[in-house]
Amino acid sequence: MSEAESETESSEESSDSSSIDSILGVINKRLNSLRGQFEETDERGDFEQGNYDGPVVLASDPEVVREAISKIRNIRQHQKAIEHDIEEDDKIRKISVDLNVPKDMQGLVKEFDNILAEVRQPIVEEIERRQEGAEKNPMVDDDEPIMTYIFEKDAGSYGDVTIFGGAKALVFNLCDEYGYTDDERELIRKCHEVAADKNGIERHTLIEDVAIAPQFKHEDIDVV
Repeated sequence: MSEAESETESSEESSDSSSIDSILGVINKRLNSLRGQFEETDERGDFEQGNYDGPVVLASDPEVVREAISKIRNIRQHQKAIEHDIEEDDKIRKISVDLNVPKDMQGLVKEFDNILAEVRQPIVEEIERRQEGAEKNPMVDDDEPIMTYIFEKDAGSYGDVTIFGGAKALVFNLCDEYGYTDDERELIRKCHEVAADKNGIERHTLIEDVAIAPQFKHEDIDVV
């Protein structure tokens, strides 16, 4: 390998590390250089369709998306009702609200699943690295503080999902990086909240976001 190639490779490794630290340190930088490691299983297709015997429900599950949309609309309807002094429940339910999201709302959330799948492994490694460092010397830590933590690394019957707590900064940075609208981000966050409720970890959503990151990508969705 030539000296120029060596310098190029060293530069690329430095850029990757910087990108990972930026996400975890709540600094909004490019994430495209991150390369997750994905665990492939023969049962993955069944798992994506929800045909599995286990507790994990993904944010992109059709029922989750429908419930999330219903909750968002309900909140906005009541906000408008307050603004216009409307108190009757039947009139509140008829209030029209606008959502700047694509018609294929499940596709949107599945796309974000794929993004989480891409950055999942580097984030897990960085959190574990910091935890190990804290155990060795808890008084010395020059890293940027982070809120994200691993609730469960290999969740589900197949161990195909990682659940992150304290994930608000992570979700916001990824949505900003990939150009999601405020409404799309709200839908994504609400879907992960509803999924967390269905997975029995709703207490973790009371203060912070939960991100349910699959360790695989939906093959019918492309990340742009």
